Amino acid sequence: MKLYYYIHTGHRFGLDRLRRGAAFYKQLQKHGFEPEVLLNDYRATMVAKELGIEASTAIDSMYNIATMAEAGDGLIIDTPELTEALLQQMCAYFRVVVNFSNEKRRFSEKIVSQIREDSDTVQLLPVDANYFESGKKKAASLLFYGDEDYEKNLLHHLDRFKGVDDLLLGHYFFLQYERQLEPHFKHIREDYDYIKDYEIVYSKSFQSALEAGASGAQVLCFDCEMLSLVTVCKELGLPVEKMSEMGNEGVLPGFINRERLRELSVDIDYEQVFNKLDLGQFRFN
Repeated sequence: MKLYYYIHTGHRFGLDRLRRGAAFYKQLQKHGFEPEVLLNDYRATMVAKELGIEASTAIDSMYNIATMAEAGDGLIIDTPELTEALLQQMCAYFRVVVNFSNEKRRFSEKIVSQIREDSDTVQLLPVDANYFESGKKKAASLLFYGDEDYEKNLLHHLDRFKGVDDLLLGHYFFLQYERQLEPHFKHIREDYDYIKDYEIVYSKSFQSALEAGASGAQVLCFDCEMLSLVTVCKELGLPVEKMSEMGNEGVLPGFINRERLRELSVDIDYEQVFNKLDLGQFRFN
């Protein structure tokens, strides 16, 4: 029996799922699992290597998984593509299905949720442990607008970030777009590791806001699209603001509750988590 781990990525969807997936993958490896990681594009496979996933396979869509897997294999999925009909088919085909979702269980799947814990659901916020190893920070502010901005929306909102020093480029930002943004910031950063080097971080990405906050930065997360995330933001003390209110002296960046984040990420009992998710049968050692 094999265990597959499908993570949805792409130039219109960003890499949030890949970043939390890499943190979860490392815990799987640490506890004796060797899942085959499936992504949606070649660039994401290169980023995956940087994040610690040495081998991954690029596939066109999640519908290709059935051509690779056999009945009775296990599947972990983190994707917005999942329909109720497809989930039902997967639960019938795979021995175990683990779904990263904030919705309630619908069939026989187990759930990893950001907001809820119950008999079939584990509350978890996967963040790589290295983000908690905070070092000396730059006395400056950084903006991360996410890994993709295909419509170049940031150009229309630059007035809301006039006081921000530097910009961290997303992996799917094109060279021409970089040149358009360059005059508006003191420095343009390309290495994602800068997310943990600044005293203040403004992030459109929820996952990146968690990682910056874990490192000890003051963080402001703007335009979290899923309303359900408001609950966990309050639990962590993570400041959240609407894009329309940015720059109007509204919500200010602040420190998150790092201890609570640790409890939901690196300090959680992963052995118990994997048992609750029925993954033990796919362990290699």
